[in-house]
Amino acid sequence: PEISQIASDCSFKFTIEFMDTSHSPIKAAEHLIRDIFPRKHLEPPDPMLPYPTALFGASRSAVSSPLAILTGVHGLAQISHASTSTSLDNKGQYPTFGRMIPSAIGDAYAAVDYLSNELYVTHLAVLFVKDPYGSTYAQAIQEAAAMLPKA
Repeated sequence: PEISQIASDCSFKFTIEFMDTSHSPIKAAEHLIRDIFPRKHLEPPDPMLPYPTALFGASRSAVSSPLAILTGVHGLAQISHASTSTSLDNKGQYPTFGRMIPSAIGDAYAAVDYLSNELYVTHLAVLFVKDPYGSTYAQAIQEAAAMLPKA
């Protein structure tokens, strides 16, 4: 019975909609600018398409970074389930960005520790894509390797 009363007793309503970004920063920004941000100033507000109180996504750091700048400007919370770039830790640049997963720095340190101490790797090449995730992960690998005791 408590669940059935929520609709009449609670003014807070959950809504959800999906937009396919195709892993593209351009498409994601277009959706925000064209489909979401104009709703903020609708008078009267459209009950069928309300302005969101939070944005869930994107999964790639290369998409989350530009979105996080836009959502920060508009005061819209953005939560990512998979973006791990350490550049997204900058609260000055991404004030409303949050994540549900640790940044890549922990993975990098764990990888270097395992490769060094368990597999006895002494030389490592890192191939990476020059995007927010790849660049910060490669940098974190270098920092972790620099912390190893010198032989």
